[in-house]
Amino acid sequence: MEGLTVDEKVENHEERITALEKNYADLTNKMQAVETGQLRMEKTLLEEGKEQKKLINEQREEQQELLNKLLEHTLNIKKNNSYKKWDLALALFGGGGLIYALISLVERFF
Repeated sequence: MEGLTVDEKVENHEERITALEKNYADLTNKMQAVETGQLRMEKTLLEEGKEQKKLINEQREEQQELLNKLLEHTLNIKKNNSYKKWDLALALFGGGGLIYALISLVERFF
């Protein structure tokens, strides 16, 4: 730089400024591309998150429905069993058949 004339120095300086401006423009474009990519990625992640949340909610509702059906079925079986026991008890004692059988057995042995 020492042996250059003023015009050469100005021209050299102008070339360096032009190169810096070009590099700055390239960096700006790359930064914008990265920012755009990040925004797209964020949007995609949000959409996928919403879809997963919806799927999880649907599965939870389905599992709750199945659990309710299972409980209903189990409780109905227990109710039916208890009703059947009472029906059997009423048939035996209410009809008098068991009492008559006991009385006849007692009479035979005594």
